[in-house]
Amino acid sequence: MPHYHLWTIGCQMNQAESRRIDGLLVTAGYESVPHLEAADLVVLNTCVVRQSAEDRIVGTLGLLAGMKRERPDLLIAVTGCFTARDRNALRRRFPHVDLFFGSGEYSALASWLGLPSSATQRGRDSASCCATDGGASAAVSAYVPIIQGCNNFCTYCIVPYTRGREASRTPADIESEVIALVAQGVREVVLLGQNVDSYGHDLPGTPALADLLERLQPIDGLRRLRFLTNHPKDMSLRLIRTMASLDKVCEHLDLALQSGDDDILRAMGRGYTAADFSRLVGEIREAMPGVSIAT
Repeated sequence: MPHYHLWTIGCQMNQAESRRIDGLLVTAGYESVPHLEAADLVVLNTCVVRQSAEDRIVGTLGLLAGMKRERPDLLIAVTGCFTARDRNALRRRFPHVDLFFGSGEYSALASWLGLPSSATQRGRDSASCCATDGGASAAVSAYVPIIQGCNNFCTYCIVPYTRGREASRTPADIESEVIALVAQGVREVVLLGQNVDSYGHDLPGTPALADLLERLQPIDGLRRLRFLTNHPKDMSLRLIRTMASLDKVCEHLDLALQSGDDDILRAMGRGYTAADFSRLVGEIREAMPGVSIAT
């Protein structure tokens, strides 16, 4: 049996996407190994939000170039935010890489592995990969992406350029994935997005995050729901009240303050003031007196 090593850095979204990549690799007949040196296929799931992360990627690609000179049959694939730049330029700079594929482009990986298109169903929106993930059954908590990308274009942030504009998964697709995860033993699901509060605005009927939480609440075997990351500008009073009313939704919020200075917030393009943030926290605490808030 051939072996693979999946190297992941970055945010929770990358970790969730690596779970799907794991599933595809297992379906293709690969077995996971803990070290690069023992692998026949190495997949790098990358992040470039910080320069230190990009430096690690380039260093690891240099290491793999040396390994491939010694083992020409070694396969190397790269995904994640690092691949959002000019692919032709990447191929010229790293000719030893066999495949560059974007975040969530599971169909490209499946095709390269020789898997049928049904292995990923609808590609970026697919939940099928999670069902083949051999490691998910041992996990108590799992990340489930619900929306990719960001439309806010804060002046300091690279995410809209590496992840693209906001694209929501359908409620039915998310529900199917959560049911499959619960059947594998998962008890806590963390819903993910660069801005979860924008969920659904691009879907028919514009279902909101509050609607999705209400849809997932009745799933038998699911004990707890969390969601992140929140944008203070987009968090609604309805979401706060829904969160307070559902017993499976954990009373914890990651709410990015960024700065307490209005001039700095304006320069960052955040779309709210310190007073707006304080008012939002007051509304949250009024609805859920025991809530914990991280920033």
